[in-house]
Amino acid sequence: MSADRAALQALAVRTKAPLRYFELVKFKSADHNVTCFLAVGKHALYLVRRSLGGLYPNDQSGAIFFAFIRSMDEDAEDSTQLKLLLSESGARAWMGDTLTVWSKNRHALAQQIQVAWNTDYIFRFGQVRHLHLTSPPPSETSKGFMASLVQFFQGEKDSTAQPFQGCKEVLHSAYRFFIPESYMSQDHAGHFLHQNRLLELEIAVHQPVSLADLEASHHNHIRWAGLEYKRSISLSLKDVMITKSSSYQKRLNLSKDICAWTGWEITLISEDRVMAIILLRRQFVPPLADTAQDFSIRVECQRWAVDEGKVEEQNLLEEARLIADSTMPSGPNVLQQIYPDFLQAKLDTLVLPESAWAWTEKTLKMRPSCKKQACIFVNSILKVLHEEHQLPSSELLDELVALADGEELPLVISPLEAAQQAKQLIELKEEGSVEAMNAWMARVARYFTYCLNGVFFKSFHLDHVCNAILTQKPNQVKLHEAMLFLLHARPKDLTQKWELKELKQLLLDPELFEKYEFNNHALQAFLEFGWLARQLKAPKQKEKMSLEFTQFLCALLVLPEASIDLKAAICRTITWACSGQLHMALLVPTLSSVLKQRNIFLKTCATVTLVNMTKCHEPVKDVLTRMDAQATLVEHLGIPDDDLIYYTLMLTTSLSRTTAQRLALKKCGAVEELVHLLQMTYSESKDHLLAELASSVGQLCNEEDIRCSMAEAKVFRRLLSLYTDYPCSSRLRAKLMFAIRQFCIAGSSTSESLRDDVAPILPQVIEELSELVQSSQSFDTLDDDQTDWLVSSVLLLYTLAIDRTLLEEMRDPELQFKETLLKLRFSPLKELDVTRERIIEL
Repeated sequence: MSADRAALQALAVRTKAPLRYFELVKFKSADHNVTCFLAVGKHALYLVRRSLGGLYPNDQSGAIFFAFIRSMDEDAEDSTQLKLLLSESGARAWMGDTLTVWSKNRHALAQQIQVAWNTDYIFRFGQVRHLHLTSPPPSETSKGFMASLVQFFQGEKDSTAQPFQGCKEVLHSAYRFFIPESYMSQDHAGHFLHQNRLLELEIAVHQPVSLADLEASHHNHIRWAGLEYKRSISLSLKDVMITKSSSYQKRLNLSKDICAWTGWEITLISEDRVMAIILLRRQFVPPLADTAQDFSIRVECQRWAVDEGKVEEQNLLEEARLIADSTMPSGPNVLQQIYPDFLQAKLDTLVLPESAWAWTEKTLKMRPSCKKQACIFVNSILKVLHEEHQLPSSELLDELVALADGEELPLVISPLEAAQQAKQLIELKEEGSVEAMNAWMARVARYFTYCLNGVFFKSFHLDHVCNAILTQKPNQVKLHEAMLFLLHARPKDLTQKWELKELKQLLLDPELFEKYEFNNHALQAFLEFGWLARQLKAPKQKEKMSLEFTQFLCALLVLPEASIDLKAAICRTITWACSGQLHMALLVPTLSSVLKQRNIFLKTCATVTLVNMTKCHEPVKDVLTRMDAQATLVEHLGIPDDDLIYYTLMLTTSLSRTTAQRLALKKCGAVEELVHLLQMTYSESKDHLLAELASSVGQLCNEEDIRCSMAEAKVFRRLLSLYTDYPCSSRLRAKLMFAIRQFCIAGSSTSESLRDDVAPILPQVIEELSELVQSSQSFDTLDDDQTDWLVSSVLLLYTLAIDRTLLEEMRDPELQFKETLLKLRFSPLKELDVTRERIIEL
């Protein structure tokens, strides 16, 4: 099953007609029985020999015109059999009124034929008519399925996996799933209801998408699909809390599937629903290994069922995992069939992405024909490094010969010459040959980068090339030219060829990124290994990034064609440079624009970078405030992603140091969003979130009106309940004490009334402080979180001591508060200005 454009063009050479779909099938008529390609055209079906040598039985009679077909019938007992019922004229042409086709993707093929037939009828008669298709009713089992496959594929034995004990098999969109027998189908479209009517199951099989389209849309990793799914499903729910969001490894391969599977699992709790979701991606799907298909398995129930103990949240996840693990194609090895001729052509032309190159070599032992040329290119680089004594091991040269199947690698003058020799590996027609050659060389640069960056050798990567110290000028030139070829900055207009240009020279063009494109993978590697920065003007004494380098990175960050991984690497580079002087006028607006991009991972990376910038450079806070970054931060607090919320809270705390900043946050609705987050129930894994949340709340409480509004929203009581009822870490306790103290600072009637509410936790605070002091043999062994806890405890007790009633409670001899204070007076806390005087006064 494929609609690959290049493959269809190749088949069209034989059919001499445009095609839209093709499939490897077994075809049978009155006097023909053959395995061939069935191609769907505009006005006919074409039988193409499997060797692509022409039509079957010959070029004159290898077409089944739609005018000959009156209806189609999908066999109920054989899920691969499709019958084409012919008209009288068709029966005379094919010596019978029925043509039989066996296809592993029967229904998809039938739909393609139906659409093409309907279009052809309108073209011939100017009227609308639909080709009748008889389909069997959907069922949860597939009787007779294996028998047809045995006939279809050379008599293989029935090795289909049987459902687990207590499970039944469900066939949905050409895939099999094992689900518990207690589920009943609701609509034969993937929706099931548990017999106790508490659990609901939804299985969705999405349409295959080409790997190239996934990469272009920045969805080439299952994680990005998981983030988007999590965000979209949360839009229809209220008070969503994500309790788990992590990668998932499919544990079973019941059908010996050769495809690569990746997964992502999500569990969430909303106001009225509890869900466990597993997303699966099946990559390198046959027959051309150039597509991927996504699945979603969702088990959910009402929130009250979990709260009342009738359903356990973990059981939902285990049930979703069971179904995900059993997911398999609806046939055995027949579904693993690869079209080797087409796939090898795709490999030889390097049109597949890097991930497909690795998979085909590992799984199918197929590789691009230009691998030897890549070995010659890498060998020329190794020779240069070997001459300069920069090669990690001389054995790499012998390993490279083994990679070239033992063939002797010819010596070339330079790596660039080896790269240019790749032009000889492709034959082109005169028409469009310039554009095709330029596109080919761009793909060659991508493949050479792939080979050099850890694929050929485990102990040798691009970082060895980027950071090699060369003393001979000729070798420096050779290696530099090789790096520029790998970077392959070339015009987007394919009529113009790639030229050897320095990066500094390219940057002189103000429309560089509008006119040029780069090899993303090489660009990311050169950035991470420091080579890219060295090609531009050196930074000044206190800088880690020069102005030219900063401008280049900022342009890449907003470039739509730049990959997510490249943009994340840029954010990490800026974070590393935060300890030096930065060009904030360029970086802050650019990072603010990244915050508004759709991808959640990029939002998180940009937020982390801004957090580090605000810690090292105070003016960044003012710039962000003037740019109204607070509105974006409040929007991020509503996105159900723990990492994004965590770093957004850190940035919110940094941007709430002054009255103007706090009022700006209030104006954008930050107070309401923080209150909402705090009122939601968090699991023990959310300690880090609660700590930052308490810190942000405490910082905003420096404003009297915000403090009063939060008190009215019962934030103070929530903080107290978290402290008393929640198994807190040292850091969370410290931040909770800070927030509680902010509510109790003297100066308002609200604070006086709130201090009375603290009385129940006062003994607990003193006892925990005493236990920590007594258990510490040496204060030098305390980590930062424990020290912060000590400081926060002292400050909270000092603030509460202004109340005479609370002070008398502190003097209770049973609490031994005085002895604890005496020990604290001789601890390192006496060296801190914030605690020294307060301990003495207490």
